[in-house]
Amino acid sequence: MPDSNLYNTLNTVTQDLLISCAGTITNWEAYKASSLENVTVNLTNADFQNGTLRIKSGNCVFKIVENIEIQPGVAPNFFPVEADEYPFPPYQLGWFAGITCETNDPIVIDLNGFTIEQSELFALQQRFYAIIEIGDQPFLENQGPSQFGALGGGKNITIKNGILGRSSHHGIHSAGKGENILLEDLTIQNFEVAGIHLNGAKNTVIKNCHIGPIRLDVPVIGTYSQCKFIRSFVADIDPTLTLPFVDGPIKGSEILADLDNVLEKVYNNIANGCAANKDAPECTFVTNIKSVNQATKQGENFNKESYYQPTGGAYGLVLNKEGVAINGFLTVQPDGDVGNSNIQVDGLCVDMIKSATIEVVGVSNPNAVKDGSYGGGGAFQTGPVGDVFRIDDLSTTSGLYTATALSNAQLFVAVNGIPGNIGTTNISSEIINWALSGDKKYGKIDINTILTDPPTNNLYRLYNGDAMAHVDKGNIGLWIQGGNDIEVTNTQILNISQNSLSSKGRDYDYPAPNHISHPAQKLPYYGGGTARGMAISSCNNIKVNKTSINLLNSMSNNTIGIDYIGFNTNITTNDLSVGSLQCALKKESTGDQKPSCCPMRIRNTTIPSEITTTGTCPSKIIDV
Repeated sequence: MPDSNLYNTLNTVTQDLLISCAGTITNWEAYKASSLENVTVNLTNADFQNGTLRIKSGNCVFKIVENIEIQPGVAPNFFPVEADEYPFPPYQLGWFAGITCETNDPIVIDLNGFTIEQSELFALQQRFYAIIEIGDQPFLENQGPSQFGALGGGKNITIKNGILGRSSHHGIHSAGKGENILLEDLTIQNFEVAGIHLNGAKNTVIKNCHIGPIRLDVPVIGTYSQCKFIRSFVADIDPTLTLPFVDGPIKGSEILADLDNVLEKVYNNIANGCAANKDAPECTFVTNIKSVNQATKQGENFNKESYYQPTGGAYGLVLNKEGVAINGFLTVQPDGDVGNSNIQVDGLCVDMIKSATIEVVGVSNPNAVKDGSYGGGGAFQTGPVGDVFRIDDLSTTSGLYTATALSNAQLFVAVNGIPGNIGTTNISSEIINWALSGDKKYGKIDINTILTDPPTNNLYRLYNGDAMAHVDKGNIGLWIQGGNDIEVTNTQILNISQNSLSSKGRDYDYPAPNHISHPAQKLPYYGGGTARGMAISSCNNIKVNKTSINLLNSMSNNTIGIDYIGFNTNITTNDLSVGSLQCALKKESTGDQKPSCCPMRIRNTTIPSEITTTGTCPSKIIDV
């Protein structure tokens, strides 16, 4: 179990630093210019408007002195210019954080009761973001949708006493190697993916934190950010080159103009307080309409003009081994030192984690490389940043290609890009020829002559993934994966709701014996509609005390109070209660699991897990 003195140790360092730095007050510009130490740096709204605050030297307290709304750079893109201060990488994906903690010397970030958040327009334009990043970049080397170097910094950090608000991804995030971290007295809300997501953390305490509600006014889906990211790839190709549609080629300059038209209209509509696709049908493919329709099916009462749930899996607190958590659940415990150890969670409340996962159907990559690509491990045909070529969304009911500005851009990069400068692009000649069989809007060949149902060749549809080929796992209040020596005490998890529609796949899309479509998924059938209070996957020495789980709901799939996945050893729950669970009444698609409400599920591998539980709901459902 975690070191019983861990909180006192971290808090002592925090208090000593607060005292030692109290005598000298300075500002961000003075700190940045001279790498000062033993000072309190007051942070104002103006400090954040020039870009990420990179904390590179420690033994300092950073104190917020007013509410912060982050909107750096120049409208409408709010994108950094490559420079010594913001090099590419890691800033090729934009300002990915409000604050980066890049030193290993002790620091305290004191929110001082104030709120720090992205502005609405900046959250629209910077779709990958954490208010505070522990480390100097958001991914480990050789992970993520773009290239990154070795991760630096991220030790001896305290973040306390305030509110982390609107964020297009995370409140607090760490890619890995964070150590000696204290997160205390925080409210984290209006995020779209996770409140706190720590990969590979060690010697960490999360105390008296409230996570939720999630953001419910998300105007766009993943295709919007993909339009933004692919733009630079298109712009780097000779604009006179063409996409050779049979009924008339189009130039790269026209494809770029189509992208810019979508991006400009969406931005202007949001800036003017309108729906993203107002009077712009060409923008519909990037706007968040489906989540409203899905919630309508469930009978929820809300204002449709302002209620847009996130459209992927959402989490309250994630404690994961070092590295990304985008693929299937771990079914074996990790080898070696991967962090996620000696962690205490005390006084946590996770409330109102709600989203409506949109399953994105991709097409298999016949030249799949399983060890290098983002998300699907190379199995999906994608554009340059892991952006799935959405085969069903790009097909009419007759199976003919129906273009978007994004899909034409993906094809243009595939046809004309120079190897080495096309990112993860890998779209096969069969799919290219299908799409180019007509004009820039519609093809003439039926996709079903290429992709047979059920599959009979090496090109087939892939299910259970999202827009970036991440495995759909549904919503989880608290997820611990690959952890060791972690204790959770005095925790409430409630109002976890997943409003995904049923799977788009059929039974033969999830073939026996494993019933898996996405090559990186581990559990059978479609998982995007599942709601879980807690998930513990392939962990050792986990103790959950005085924890209640209540008010969980899935519109199309399973609802599980606490889900044990993979090979878990020495797991103990004491005084655990599981309350109201609601799940789908019936199986809507042959690609869905048979819906069930489980207070506790133990999904074993071939080796039995070691789990002891007591409380008001100690029942177990064994699912091998």
